[in-house]
Amino acid sequence: MLSSFAKCATTLTRPAGARAIYVQVRAGQDAERVASRVSGIMNEDGVFKSLALKRHHEKGSQRRKRKVEEQTIRHVNRRIGSMIDFILKRKKAGF
Repeated sequence: MLSSFAKCATTLTRPAGARAIYVQVRAGQDAERVASRVSGIMNEDGVFKSLALKRHHEKGSQRRKRKVEEQTIRHVNRRIGSMIDFILKRKKAGF
C-alpha cells in the first residue's frame, strides 16, 4: 500500500515535461548495457545539459557546500572500502 501511495505521490509532484524511466533488466543482462541505455535516455531529455548549467551558475556558498558534501561522500566511501577489505582479509585468514 505504501509503495502505491509513493508512486502516486511521485507522479503528482513530477514537473511538466519530465518522464519516468522504467527499464526491464532481464536475467543475465549486462549491467553496463542497461546503464548505457539509461544514460542515452537522460541525454536525449537534456538532463546532463541542465545539470551542467546549474553547476556553472552556482554561487560561492553553494560551491563550498557542494565541495563539503563531495568530500564527505569520499570519506564515507573510503571507510566502507576499508571495512570490506578488513572483512575479506579475516575471511581469507579463516576467522
